Amino acid sequence: MNYRIYHTAVFVLMLVLASACSVTKDLKEDEKLLYATAIKLDKTGIAEQEELAANIIQKPNRRLLFVFPMYLRIHSAYADENLEKRNAKKEAKINRKNEKRLAKGKSEKAFKPVWGYRIKNNIGEEPVILDSNETERSVKQLELHLAQLGYYRANVDVVTKNKWGKRVKLIYNIKAGEPTLISDYRFNIEDYDIFSKNTEIINGSLIKKGKPLNIEQLEQERIRVTKALRNKGYYYFNSQYVSFEVDTFQVPKRAVVKELIENPYTAYTGSGGNDSLAVNKHVQFTVNKVYINAAYDPQFENVSSDTAVVNDFIFTNLAQLNFKPNMLLKSIFIKPGALYSQEAQEYTYRRLNALKNFKFINIKYIQRTDNTLDCYINMSPSLPQSLAIESEGTNTGGNLGVAGNLSYTHRNIFRGTESLNIRLRGGFESQPTSNTGGSVEDESAVNIGDVGLFNTIEYGLDFSLNIPELLIPKKVSSFSLPRYNNPKTIFNLNFNFQQRPDYVRSLINSSMAYQWNAATKQTNLFVFQPIGISLIQIDKSAEFQRTLDEINNPFYTATYSDQLIVGTKLNHTWTNQNLSKDRNFNFNRAQIETAGNALNLLSQSMQLDEVDGHYEIDSIQFAQFLKLDNDFRWYNVLTENTRMVYRFYGGVGIPYGNSNALPFDKSFFAGGANDIRAWRARSLGPGSLPDSLKQGIDQVGDIILELNLEYRYKLTKTVEGALFADIGNIWLHEGEDRPESAVFRTDRFYKELGVGLGTGLRFDFSFLLLRLDLGVQVHDPAQAPGERWVYQAKPLYEELNGKPYTLQYTLNLGIDYPF
Repeated sequence: MNYRIYHTAVFVLMLVLASACSVTKDLKEDEKLLYATAIKLDKTGIAEQEELAANIIQKPNRRLLFVFPMYLRIHSAYADENLEKRNAKKEAKINRKNEKRLAKGKSEKAFKPVWGYRIKNNIGEEPVILDSNETERSVKQLELHLAQLGYYRANVDVVTKNKWGKRVKLIYNIKAGEPTLISDYRFNIEDYDIFSKNTEIINGSLIKKGKPLNIEQLEQERIRVTKALRNKGYYYFNSQYVSFEVDTFQVPKRAVVKELIENPYTAYTGSGGNDSLAVNKHVQFTVNKVYINAAYDPQFENVSSDTAVVNDFIFTNLAQLNFKPNMLLKSIFIKPGALYSQEAQEYTYRRLNALKNFKFINIKYIQRTDNTLDCYINMSPSLPQSLAIESEGTNTGGNLGVAGNLSYTHRNIFRGTESLNIRLRGGFESQPTSNTGGSVEDESAVNIGDVGLFNTIEYGLDFSLNIPELLIPKKVSSFSLPRYNNPKTIFNLNFNFQQRPDYVRSLINSSMAYQWNAATKQTNLFVFQPIGISLIQIDKSAEFQRTLDEINNPFYTATYSDQLIVGTKLNHTWTNQNLSKDRNFNFNRAQIETAGNALNLLSQSMQLDEVDGHYEIDSIQFAQFLKLDNDFRWYNVLTENTRMVYRFYGGVGIPYGNSNALPFDKSFFAGGANDIRAWRARSLGPGSLPDSLKQGIDQVGDIILELNLEYRYKLTKTVEGALFADIGNIWLHEGEDRPESAVFRTDRFYKELGVGLGTGLRFDFSFLLLRLDLGVQVHDPAQAPGERWVYQAKPLYEELNGKPYTLQYTLNLGIDYPF
């Protein structure tokens, strides 16, 4: 048995036992600590556990990793009497100082409790003492929730289990029984015109025969009918006109549901002085005129006679109008002569708000006497131009630096709400380098070399033009609502220059892309780049060139060479996150990219001469490849203050035709602040490639697999802790110029996964989240088989390096969450 593991296990067990004793020592004789709660159902499929658990009022103290009552332990570690004495002593000292400050005409200093008091009350938690009244309230809440789901005869029984010491666990045993099913369902509509004109609304009901009677579903049906009728012109219709009659007495466990759509009533006083009600009918309204004021001032109702009619829309305040009317109309979907539609109103607001040109947008209607509405769209424009200067700390895959930006933005450059952004940026960064003359095993040789603290200089100039529509040639035959939100056509032109000790790299990039959101309940963002052109030139240093020559590998030579990339890319981002609800959600980003196909066909058709087996344009080889990658994440809400995040990232790039290696910028890499945090950026892999072959070169690959798990827990309102595990690596495709240890093999890739464990802190300053992560290498695939796990003896490592193995770790400073 490995004694290192044995001693660690004993230490953890002693820590748990010590914690168990200390957190209950201050309880009174008749008090018990609520240790845990659980729910047991007699059948599945009733509801999600988290929905049921939300009805339990009294919850136990939070525990780190579901075991350690860290917050309770912190609270019990400080004695109240001792803290009171220390606070009294400190307050007396502050009072004496304030007397002297007041005598000198200075302001008083505020008293702050001692650190122990603040830690005890801000981070620590008081013990949750079992309260039978709270337990009974939880039972009633659970029964009420089950009744809303159709289980009217549900029974909740609480079992108390005594744990060690004064700990107890409450188990809520739920016997749901049989649900009440809907045996008959019908509509009762007082206004026959509504039924005859809107049969599709009736047919689309959410309530079905044979399904459990669900109160929440009845409310959703009320919302559905209300919105559907408002989209059909019923401007004054609201949910109070939709009600339900439920009869559960005719047949046991069966319900007859009647959905009522009532007519409006008007109260009046009759000739005899009696109060009476007049029954009316719901009226459909048509939009009469649409007035657009794009120079609205909220302090003045300035609808002037200075108007113009454009495509049946009336623009007011023309003298102040700084926008082309036709461009604004592409974001307005309230059409004169059409029935009133709540959907058209909401969609118009979203589209106008997405233009980012207005600080105030208001849409209102005024009723006319002929069942028509006049619509007034008032918008207050924002300042069209802005200039910003920013400085920032940077963290590119764990490489720290400083940078600055000077940016200019014009939000209405051509008077069509087009946004032009010009940004000049520059910075310094520390990067690993091979230009040291030392061994790669010498840590000082791979950090910053002999060229000062920051050995990388980078600057660039970016131009981007955003047009708020999809510039796709098409014939518009109708004015119906398109099935997308916030469409954009984006033109980019970028220049970037980077000087490192290893090489000087310049990049010119231009692209055109379409961006839009699908109109669904979930976020569905699409970015399609039909054309993107990148020209990358690398001027290698003599030392770096010698390193490449010594390795003598065509793969690295091709990776670090000039490249022309002409390609197409499609990116899809999806999430079902609901910002208004703290619940589990998923996130997925998928991307497919291809390049070089058109150029290769053109080169073949023009019968151009090949150079060393590939085509060149102006002496530069163009890249040809297919690349796919997918990033999936699951955010699991455990409790109010704890989260578990799972991430899986996988990708593959396939060079072919005119390329035998992916361009450096399109390759995969592992390590850094946002993936495998126990390794520096671009230092892990590929495969089990030994360190002795790396020579300080950034390690890139054609294939990547990553799995990340992170447990996040709140310490204070602004400080969050994290425990994480990162697993993954990169590999190369098989080829004659690829080292065998770097090639992906299905029978051994799982043995070549790097594993890192670590802990971190996050400091949330509202405008910035600063992250500090410490990752430790637990399984290093670069070590010899049998020596890769951290607890294994490493005789071969010690023989080759002439020194004992030491624990390998990396400290990462990051901005925002890693994923």
